[in-house]
Amino acid sequence: MRGRWRHLAIAFLVSTGLTAHAQPYRTSFETGNKGPDGWRLVSGKGEWSKEGRNGGRCLSLFGTGEGSGRWQSKAMTFRPGAVYRLSGFLRADTDKPAGPVPLGMRFCTRDQRPNKTWAKKILVGRAPLTVFKNAYLYFGAYHVGGNVYCDDVVLEEVCVTHRNQNGITLGIGERIDNGTYIFRSSFGSELTNICRPAVEHTCKFHSDRLWFNTDKYALYRIEVAGYPLLSGDLSFTINWYQDGECVVGVSKDGKTWRDLGRFSPTGNYRVTFPADMYPAERVFFRFLGAGNFQINKFTHVAKLQGSPPNTEGHTEVYVGHYVSADGGPIRLQWGEERAELVRVYSGDRLVGSMYGVVAQFEKRGVGYKGAGIGSAGADVVKQVTVKTKDEKTCVVDVVAVRTESAAAARKFEATYRFTLHADQPWFEARLMSVKNTDTIPYKIVGYYHRLQPELGAKVRPACYGPIAAWLGDGEFLAALAKDEADFTLAFRKSETGCRGDITRPLDAPLTPGASWSNNEPGVVVFVGEGDEKALALEADRIRGMLARPEAKTGGGRIIYEEEGGDEK
Repeated sequence: MRGRWRHLAIAFLVSTGLTAHAQPYRTSFETGNKGPDGWRLVSGKGEWSKEGRNGGRCLSLFGTGEGSGRWQSKAMTFRPGAVYRLSGFLRADTDKPAGPVPLGMRFCTRDQRPNKTWAKKILVGRAPLTVFKNAYLYFGAYHVGGNVYCDDVVLEEVCVTHRNQNGITLGIGERIDNGTYIFRSSFGSELTNICRPAVEHTCKFHSDRLWFNTDKYALYRIEVAGYPLLSGDLSFTINWYQDGECVVGVSKDGKTWRDLGRFSPTGNYRVTFPADMYPAERVFFRFLGAGNFQINKFTHVAKLQGSPPNTEGHTEVYVGHYVSADGGPIRLQWGEERAELVRVYSGDRLVGSMYGVVAQFEKRGVGYKGAGIGSAGADVVKQVTVKTKDEKTCVVDVVAVRTESAAAARKFEATYRFTLHADQPWFEARLMSVKNTDTIPYKIVGYYHRLQPELGAKVRPACYGPIAAWLGDGEFLAALAKDEADFTLAFRKSETGCRGDITRPLDAPLTPGASWSNNEPGVVVFVGEGDEKALALEADRIRGMLARPEAKTGGGRIIYEEEGGDEK
C-alpha cells in the first residue's frame, strides 16, 4: 500500500517541490479593484468602506431594521472533519443593533452583537464530514438598524486537546459526579460544535444550535476509559421546526443502529437507552434528520461501573502541526506555544505525549538536597520545521525553550529531531543541540525523553531492559533503545501519576550563550495493539527493520499533495 504523507498546520496548503508550507488565510480588505480581493457583496446594501480599524479599508453593511445583507468570500477548500478558528473585528454605529450580525463559515456560523467599539469575535467549529464544494466565509446583517463593519479576518486550522485528570480524559461539557457521567452540549460557547464525544456530523451549525435536513446527522460516542457504562439517558430540545422528524438511534459499534423514536415538532424530549446494551465500554448515539429542524441543547447521563473520581472536563484549542501517512497507524502532532515536544496518536486517538528535560549541575549547595543538580524541563515549543529527507522519510525539527530560571534549573534552548517512515507505526526522537540562554554557567549532566501515556486509568508500566512500555486496555505505547548502552528506560506509576523516563548521561559544560551539539543516538517510540507478547513481537520486528534500513518503509513513499489538487 502506498504511503502518502500529509503535513497540515491550517486549512490551505501550497506545495513547493517536496515541502508543503501552510499559511493561515488573512485579509484586511486593503487590496482590490472596485471591491476587495476575494470578496463580493451578494445581497443587501454595503460598501468597501474606508473606516477600517487602523484607518484603512473594511467591509460595511447598511440596515434600516428590515431585510438582510451579506458579504461573501470566494469558494474555499475545507478539510472534512478538521477544526477551524475564524476571527474578525466587528463594529456598529450603535451600541445596540436591532438584529444579529453573523460572522462564519458556510457550515458553521455565530450571530454576534457588535457595539460602537471594534471588538474581536472568535468562532471555532469542526467542518462536517461532507464539506460543501463551494464553502465560503461570510459577514452578514439581519434586521439591523444602522451600519455594521468587519475588518481583519483570519481563518486557520487548529488543534484540539482535552484535559487528562486522574487518568481520565474529558473535554468541554463533560464531568463525572459521584459515579455519574454527564455530557451536556455547549453550543453557546466559543467552541460551538467542538466536544470530545463528537465522532462526525454532516449537519450544519447555526449560532447556538445544530441544523438538520433530510439524511443529515450528528454522531456521538460515550466512553470513559477504565469505567464501563451501566446505563444511558438522553434528553434534548427541538427549538425550531419546519417539517419532518428527528430520528434518535443508538449503537454499540457506531455501525448497526437501533431507532429509539421519531420526534416532532418543537419541545423537550427524553429517551432511555435499552438495558440490554449494558454494561458497555462505549455506546454511540445519533440524531438523524428526516425533515428540517434544529436542536439547541441536549444532555446524556450514564452511571459508571467502579468508583471513578469526580472530574471536570476542559478543552483547549491551539494552532499546531501534524504529520501522518494516509492509512498509516501513527500520527504526530506539534503545537507551538505548548509544553509537549510532540503528541502521539494511534489513528485519531491520543495515546501519549513526549516532553524534553535537561539535567543540570550548577554548584554545590543548590538543587536537590544541595547536590547542585536539578532537572529543567522545556516549557514551550518555539518553532516547528517540517521537511522531507527523501520520498519515504519525513523529518520534523522542534525548537523548545525553558523560559524560567531557578537554581540548577536554568534557561536553555534545545533542538529535537523526529524522523518518521511511511506506513510504519514508529518514529525516532533525537536530541540535536542545547544552548545556554541563561546568565549563569552550568553543566549538562544528562537529558530525558519523557514519554507520558494517555491510555486510561488502568494503564500500567512494563520494562524489559532496552524496551519499556505503557500498557492500556489491549494497546501499548512503547520505547526501545537501539543499543542497551544508549539509554536507560524506566517507566513508573505511583499515586502521583505516571512517569516514563528515557535517560542518557552527558558531560557538557556551557557558559552563557554557548551551545552543545553531538551525534546523539535516537530512541524509537512505537504504538500497537495487544498484550506483552504482541509488544515483544513488534519490538523484535522494528529492531529487524533498524538493522536493514532499506526495509523501513515497506515499499511506501511520501507524497505531498495540495488539498483538492494534484499530487506533488
